[in-house]
Amino acid sequence: SVLAEVEANESELMLIRKRISEVDAKYAETRDRLDEVRKKVETAKSAKNELQREQDRLLDAIRRKNGEEGEIQSEIADAEKSITSVDADTEDLKKEISKCTENITTLISDRSDLERNGSKLKPELDEVEKHLGEVYQEYARAEARVKAAEDLRYPHAVKTILNAKDARELPGIYGTIASLGRVEQSYAVSLEIAAGARMQNIVVDSDATASHAINFLKRKSAGRATFLPLNKLKSNFSYGNLPDSEGVIDYAINLVDFDPKLEKAFRYVFRDMVVVDTLGTARELIGKHNMVTLDGELLTKAGAMTGGSRADRGSHFAAMEQEKLVKLAEDITEYDSRRKSLIDRVDSIDKHVLSINSEINEFEKEIAKKQLQIEEVAGRSERLTAAIRNKKQALEDIKVEREGMRNQMDEIEGKITAGADQIRELDNHITELEHELADSEIPALNTQSDRITSEINRLRERIRDIETNIKSLILETENTKTKLETGNNRIKELEERKNDHRSKITQYREGISVFETKLEEKTERAQQLDCELSSLQEERTEVQQQRETAATKLGESERQLDQVRWDAQALEATKDALGEQIDMLRAEIERSGITEPIDEPGEIPTEEEVRTRIRGIDSAMEKLEPVNMRALEEYEEVDARVSTLKERTDTLSVERNEIIDRIDKYETLKRQTFFETFYNINENFRSIFAELSGGSGELILENNDDPFAGGMTIRAQPADKTLQRLEAMSGGEKSLTALAFIFAIQQHSPAPFYAFDEIDMFLDGANVERIASRIEKSAKSAQFIIVTLRKPMIQAADHTIGVAMQENDISSITGVHLN
Repeated sequence: SVLAEVEANESELMLIRKRISEVDAKYAETRDRLDEVRKKVETAKSAKNELQREQDRLLDAIRRKNGEEGEIQSEIADAEKSITSVDADTEDLKKEISKCTENITTLISDRSDLERNGSKLKPELDEVEKHLGEVYQEYARAEARVKAAEDLRYPHAVKTILNAKDARELPGIYGTIASLGRVEQSYAVSLEIAAGARMQNIVVDSDATASHAINFLKRKSAGRATFLPLNKLKSNFSYGNLPDSEGVIDYAINLVDFDPKLEKAFRYVFRDMVVVDTLGTARELIGKHNMVTLDGELLTKAGAMTGGSRADRGSHFAAMEQEKLVKLAEDITEYDSRRKSLIDRVDSIDKHVLSINSEINEFEKEIAKKQLQIEEVAGRSERLTAAIRNKKQALEDIKVEREGMRNQMDEIEGKITAGADQIRELDNHITELEHELADSEIPALNTQSDRITSEINRLRERIRDIETNIKSLILETENTKTKLETGNNRIKELEERKNDHRSKITQYREGISVFETKLEEKTERAQQLDCELSSLQEERTEVQQQRETAATKLGESERQLDQVRWDAQALEATKDALGEQIDMLRAEIERSGITEPIDEPGEIPTEEEVRTRIRGIDSAMEKLEPVNMRALEEYEEVDARVSTLKERTDTLSVERNEIIDRIDKYETLKRQTFFETFYNINENFRSIFAELSGGSGELILENNDDPFAGGMTIRAQPADKTLQRLEAMSGGEKSLTALAFIFAIQQHSPAPFYAFDEIDMFLDGANVERIASRIEKSAKSAQFIIVTLRKPMIQAADHTIGVAMQENDISSITGVHLN
């Protein structure tokens, strides 16, 4: 061993020194001085070596401190980068919140505008519905007047012929003069007075038709009527120039609009009657023309004048009330169109307001989420700031320690330099002493002694190195023990955390068992709900069909109810008209003096007197015609029917409202679900399209108010490209757009499995890498199987299977060598 060698060399050195002392005692003093100097050299060298070892230890410590400083500075730089990223994230989140707030403000403003417009439309709608109701009532009254006039203006015989005409029992009948002519309202009175009873004359094509009609009346015992056969009528009236007098209007026949083929009949009816404005004008021309005034005074060529107050005219030209009905019907159509338009606008506004409310709710949710993210980011920033502060303090401590070590090294360096100078001086002194001993044996012995001493020093130096290594190892051992203790403490801490985690795992497993049980229950419940949903969907379909049927029935009932109401109003008008007609007939009977005489007792009238009285009563009865004796009974029947229909209408209305409410609920749920899904997928599409192409894109509904009435388009603008239609894009751009849409749907609702067949065919290498990166992200929630020939896609795959075409066109699976 080294110690044994040292002992052996020391023994040899002792022998040599003993020999030296024996050989020459006279050099003892010189030798002693030489030995003393050599010892001093050895001592100085030992001190220098110790200082150098201390210097090495300090250098090693400084290197460790430098390493620690670098690590801490790297950690501080990473933390500062994280803080910068946190600040950027916070600023981005604040911008997003500001944008959402601006969107909410805009939406609230839009909603206010819509609600303001809606509030303006509703009074207008109420006003239109009010006018529509008034026009409906006026139409019903006018129609009732027309029906009443139809019932009252013709005697029984004329109505019998007209009914036979409608039933096609009597061909060749055109109708009455009243129904075939049209006049202006301002001339109606004068022309009806001019025509007189001939208004009820029936126009037929021939005398044969007139004969058949007369025989028909005889068979029916329906009374008498006057017929105007066009093939036999002759008009001997001449129409000369009208008098050039103020107030003369025209010949009556020129003021009537009729079919030209009926001209003979109208010439017969109106003859050469002239229409003038006033009775004064007529008096100036009396005796020259047959005249009628606008107020209805009648003057003949013979000088007769007829006038006075007028009762309600029995016969009217049909065009008057019919034109009024047409005008009212046009008004009804116009008001109903305006009403439907206003209802559509109000419904559109309500739907838009509902959509805006949904968007506002989504933005508010987004703001709340962003605010939570800001709070979480702020907490992370505070933690990073505290960590940076602690690390900077540790860095300052390291710098102080390192500065102290450098000061120690400077001191040691000075000591080493001084020791080297001392050693050089001692070596010079040794050289001088050795020259003094050069003539004796002592130099050889000294040389040998020096050699042994050097060997001893070398061995001692080696021992010191070994001791230094031992000390270093001891220091490392202590450091290792410290680290080991730290590791053991960490292990204990980890063991405690592991035990804690194990207990939590046990709890979680128990919770998982509970949740699995609940999940099974939920799954069963979901299956039940699916069944119930299917049943409800079938029920909804059935209810929709019932609703449509009910709506059809309700519409029919409403139409029937309206018809009944109009019939009731017509019956009311008819009843009023009948009452007026009865009063008028009673007054006419009183004026005509028709009374039932009281016979004297015992006085028996002759047969001729009885027949005469019967004829008078029949004549009076004919004058009373037409009288609807069943009017009150018919009114009661119609009133009862109205009550029944009203009850049915009320029931149908309640059922209709219930069905509409349920349908509206389903429609609202369907709409909400659609918009939630659409907005989520649209947001995914925006981010994924930007990731794949570096541009911008979004999904746009063709009809935001009613998305189910329209489709959807994609607006895409790849990086450094103009906005363009899908059909104008290149094949690669189309592929990126389509894949972005697929991944947007996948991110919203992932399927367990996707298969893509050469989706990267039209893409360049950079875009293939982006698609591969996107699939790697999406593969966390789904499995992707991709057929591809592109290297970036193959390199990004987790598993690769090669398929090669062998002989006879047979595919086989091969290995794939990946570099």
